[in-house]
Amino acid sequence: MNEVPSGIASVATERVANIAVVRASGELDGTTVEGFSKVLDRVVIDSVAAVVVDLTEVVFFGSAGVSALLQLHQTSIQRRLRVYVVCGPLVRRPIQLTGIDRVLRLRDSLEDALREADVEDSRGGAEVTGLHRSP
Repeated sequence: MNEVPSGIASVATERVANIAVVRASGELDGTTVEGFSKVLDRVVIDSVAAVVVDLTEVVFFGSAGVSALLQLHQTSIQRRLRVYVVCGPLVRRPIQLTGIDRVLRLRDSLEDALREADVEDSRGGAEVTGLHRSP
């Protein structure tokens, strides 16, 4: 696992089969999101089938974090990747307020996200299109 500290946020990555897992903790705001965004940019070019972003240890999630997830979503469309975001109510709320919960695959647990990503990978993946959820 690689870890990138960024101010009072920490971002770690690992690979589980053909799935990149990005785990963030601490505060993701305008002063700390740069390291998080760089890690997201790096994992999407690593020839993976899916990216799982685990935000369950994030204690503050500002608009910069929302923007980073939206950028990841847009990049995933171009690269035909599936993206899952694991989060609790603290992170889910700003995502819902901005409406991007309609385009992100939000999951309650890392296990659920990994299981779903693995199932889709074994079926050849789900089609990724525009701003609509894939089945």
